[in-house]
Amino acid sequence: RRPPRSTPGVTLFPSTTLFRSEEIETVLKRAGYRVTAVTESCETTLEAARKEPPDLIFMDIRISGPADGVETARKLKETGNFPVIFLTNLHDKQTLERAVEVKPANYLAKPFIPNQLLISIEHALLNFAGNKEASLLPATGHEEGIIPIKDDLFIRDSNGGFKKKQISDILFIEASRAYCTIHTQDEKFVQSSSMAHIKEKMNHPHLVQVDRSHVVNINNIDRLKGNLVIVGGHEIKIGGQYRDDFLRHLNLVR
Repeated sequence: RRPPRSTPGVTLFPSTTLFRSEEIETVLKRAGYRVTAVTESCETTLEAARKEPPDLIFMDIRISGPADGVETARKLKETGNFPVIFLTNLHDKQTLERAVEVKPANYLAKPFIPNQLLISIEHALLNFAGNKEASLLPATGHEEGIIPIKDDLFIRDSNGGFKKKQISDILFIEASRAYCTIHTQDEKFVQSSSMAHIKEKMNHPHLVQVDRSHVVNINNIDRLKGNLVIVGGHEIKIGGQYRDDFLRHLNLVR
């Protein structure tokens, strides 16, 4: 298993114009993403994906060589299930019909502006997490700040991008009015969401509510002391109505 990365790895797979790839790379890095590779052909794309599997792929449909972007995406899916964003001209109906068959996570119509690029990432992650078909309509941004994918989370940060965290990194979640703070091993994320909404989005058996304002990761509990649970150096009181359910979950991880 690869070590956890706090910054999602984004790969730019091939672009017909190198300058455009450089522009995309600049926007991504400014938003806090890490670009793992920029490739120019199907062969170098597959090699890069094997060397370091990405969290997200930007794929220009029109590339040179015997395999275009659609065929390259098809071959990529034989090596792993990656969310792919196709960069394309939406007027090329014949190519789009082929693109639909490989089930991309999103489309980004050329030309585009930086904000559209970042919004396309958000919708790609949402589609990939929900196993939904990408829309050809222009996407607009919204307030979703947490996107769970298996045992990982993509959490919106102050740069407008998403940081990748594993569920195992979370210590506890603390609610305060309409906001929640996600405490991880090395940083905090403030989200403008209710505790109920965050719990519903994460829906993970190791995240258990211990009082009205706290959810803890039972795998990261340091110890119990009377009516307190201690996690990450923080003491959290166990609420009476949550105690029995909390103890049942502890039995599951003995």
